[in-house]
Amino acid sequence: MYQQLQEEDSDSQFEFENPFQFDLQETLYTHKLDKILGTWSGVWLVVGVCIGSGIFASPGLVYDDTQSVGASLCVWLFSGVLSMLGALCYIELGTSYPDSGGELVYLTKAFGPSLGFIYSFCAVLLQRPASIAIISSTFAEYLDRSLNLPDFVSQITAPLFILILTLMNIYSVEKTQLFQHTSTITKLLCILLIGCLAMIRVVVGPRNGMLFETDLFHGSSSELGKYAVASYFSLWAYDGWNTLNLVTEEFQDPSTNLPKAVLQGLLLVTCSYIIINFTYFIVLSKEVFVDSITIALDFAEHIFGTYGPLLMTVIVFIAAASALNASIFASSRLLVAMSRRGHGPQKLGIVHQKTNTPVHSLILQLILSTIYCQVGDIKSLLTLYSFGTWFFYFLTVFGLLVLRYTDPYCSRPFKVWLIVPILFCGLSFFLVLFSVYHTPMAAIVFFSLILTSSLIYLLASRANMTFEDYLESCRVSLARFFPK
Repeated sequence: MYQQLQEEDSDSQFEFENPFQFDLQETLYTHKLDKILGTWSGVWLVVGVCIGSGIFASPGLVYDDTQSVGASLCVWLFSGVLSMLGALCYIELGTSYPDSGGELVYLTKAFGPSLGFIYSFCAVLLQRPASIAIISSTFAEYLDRSLNLPDFVSQITAPLFILILTLMNIYSVEKTQLFQHTSTITKLLCILLIGCLAMIRVVVGPRNGMLFETDLFHGSSSELGKYAVASYFSLWAYDGWNTLNLVTEEFQDPSTNLPKAVLQGLLLVTCSYIIINFTYFIVLSKEVFVDSITIALDFAEHIFGTYGPLLMTVIVFIAAASALNASIFASSRLLVAMSRRGHGPQKLGIVHQKTNTPVHSLILQLILSTIYCQVGDIKSLLTLYSFGTWFFYFLTVFGLLVLRYTDPYCSRPFKVWLIVPILFCGLSFFLVLFSVYHTPMAAIVFFSLILTSSLIYLLASRANMTFEDYLESCRVSLARFFPK
């Protein structure tokens, strides 16, 4: 009986009893995405996404909420541990269900198509384009400050940065991966250089940085909500450990290469962040640190003098370009997976025959990211993005526990101890809970988006519509109210 069910499931992998369903025998895309990613390609993607603008923007924001060196370093350590726990859970999910789409695949498997649609709606309209906008806007802020440009220039620079890398992603997957490898290795070498310069400063320079204070925990904040928000800022710097689950379909032997790539990538990221945070605290004083999103420029000015900010802007550009390229590459695959499951227009699932790239998905992503660059500042976007992301991280890992019970016979090449998903769910739940109290506006906006997506799904399911039918009904309704 079980064998029969298993055969039926493999024949109709994406077929669900729901209104948002297309026949996959129809040509939704010209051909499948090629399996071009190996272990080191995965490592460079993880490192590329994680080490981006976050580590150059978040340290000042983390310190502003924690109010001490010791508490700040504890938040960074907590974020690293939480990211590792989440990554281990996602490795199990990715090797058990090796389809591109990440959370969309796992939430649908665990809770059904309704939650999969809600996640798709929120991720496509908020999380993914907001993430791209944050990375690009951070680089634009660094460029403006280092060159003393007017404020409005950043609103042009940030979208232009996204446009150039999107065009490269449209042109060729191979060229995109070559750029990813080169920029990531260069970025790691730059971080190593920063660490070496800081060590030289300890030996020969004045020791006036915050790390040399007698009591590293003096003045630490006593508000738990502030620690939750500070964790969001540091977790943003670590964010990207789930990137490979979005592109599992393009992995060669995912059951072997996915765990290696994620764990090796996170190890490189963690070591890099330890180096960078210590260098900041060795060199900079409290007055410089507070609420700064261009902390690396202050560091460079102390080390190199007048030309320091310009040099650091080049390093931030390399880091941001690497992270932005990896985010654009991975996020566009979510739109493809969403389309294949009937959660969006069919055109988003089309892969160009010659370039092997999802052109329509990349263009839609470009448009949404550009809008976020214009309407939000970095701190508000970061708070909103982090709240939504960690809400779905919690649901996804909770889904792993559900699938252990509802799908016990599934092949799991990589299986974590039960305590790992339980611990991750507990920590992420309290992280979301405390931040609701401290940043209620972000919670209101995000849950409004969830409510909207739920209503769309409910209305379409009642009328037994596909996504295309729903769009057509909206067009007809608008035509009645606004006739030509």
